[in-house]
Amino acid sequence: MAATLMLGNEIATKTYEYVKNKVESLSTRGVTPYLVAILVGDDPGSMAYLKIKAKMCMDCGIKFSLLEFPSNIAENELIDQINLLNQSLEVTGIIIQLPLPISINRDAVLLAVSEHKDIDAFSYTLRKTSAISVRPPAPAGMIEILNHYNVSMANKRVVIVGEGLLVGQPLEKMLIEAHIYPTVIHDQSEKSLQVLKEADVVFCGVGKANIITPEMLRFKVVVIDAGYNKVNGVTYGDCDLRCAQIASFITPSIGGIGPLTVSNLLKNVVDIIEK
Repeated sequence: MAATLMLGNEIATKTYEYVKNKVESLSTRGVTPYLVAILVGDDPGSMAYLKIKAKMCMDCGIKFSLLEFPSNIAENELIDQINLLNQSLEVTGIIIQLPLPISINRDAVLLAVSEHKDIDAFSYTLRKTSAISVRPPAPAGMIEILNHYNVSMANKRVVIVGEGLLVGQPLEKMLIEAHIYPTVIHDQSEKSLQVLKEADVVFCGVGKANIITPEMLRFKVVVIDAGYNKVNGVTYGDCDLRCAQIASFITPSIGGIGPLTVSNLLKNVVDIIEK
């Protein structure tokens, strides 16, 4: 029996309606949400993702600008540009499109963004304590989709595969805040594979195609896959498609967490203004 596919499009549509209503409400107060994205270099994947963000901003009535810098920009020059955006009374949100060139200290650049404009909520992940009011879009969507499908994590063995900045690290913090205590694995050692095999709920967001196969999972596991990788133009998640044959619920590589990542980003754009 195949798994129930957990789709994010319906949830994302409702989120976009919320965003549009908030934009209208803010406009009555003379406030226009304005998101500025910073791109360093010319990574094709980053450009494609930014086009999606720009389109959805336009659809929701959010002003959007893209600032592009060469890959050889000095770190201090980049931070100077961020500080100018921090000081702008017009700009309400800032995103730093990852990845950054290896010559740049990623965390220093991300933390240069004011917490009051940090739409990706990297401050929440990178600081021990943070006053930021929004949460990282992808992990928020992973928890959101479980709630939408009435899948509880209470008294379940929860495993996070990967400890990356975009998914693993913030997701662990968010689950602990909700009194869910996950185990994080980041390799394919015998011990890690055994932990994975015993999991009731698996979150993954490594970004490596098909690294999780059905043999690694238990029957009727719930799988929330935020992994994204393109191989020869085909989109793959972290989980082999065959995992759907043994899981009870699973998110597909297309139409699962992806739509929620973008919709939650825009939700952060309007929500952070109110805090």
